[in-house]
Amino acid sequence: MSEVAPDREMTILEHLRELRTRLIVSGIGIGIGMTISAVFLTWPVIKLLSEPSGLTLVALRPTETFVTYFKVAMVTGAALAMPVIVWQTLLFVLPALHAHEKRWVYIALSPRPSDSSADSGATLSSSSGASRST
Repeated sequence: MSEVAPDREMTILEHLRELRTRLIVSGIGIGIGMTISAVFLTWPVIKLLSEPSGLTLVALRPTETFVTYFKVAMVTGAALAMPVIVWQTLLFVLPALHAHEKRWVYIALSPRPSDSSADSGATLSSSSGASRST
């Protein structure tokens, strides 16, 4: 990873090199998350998603089970890699922000007592303005 003095402006090529580095690290994180998901988490996630309906899944095409398995593994792997993706995004964006702008990023990313795995859906829907009927 390139280390640049915070007070020095970067050229366009330096920005592109930095972006490439951040994208590679994020891609590696997604690959590792997808591997972990494919080995340990995909069938439990598929079961978790299909159980509430009470229906059993049926493959209508020869490759549908295979493709569905890897789609679920990819999405679950991306969810597992989200801390790495957010961290790399911050490392790329934060040097360009002013102090008052960084403050808002830190406030937005700080953990709140309402942030938990059981309540994250309600937190997301309430922060996006969507109403939730119970």
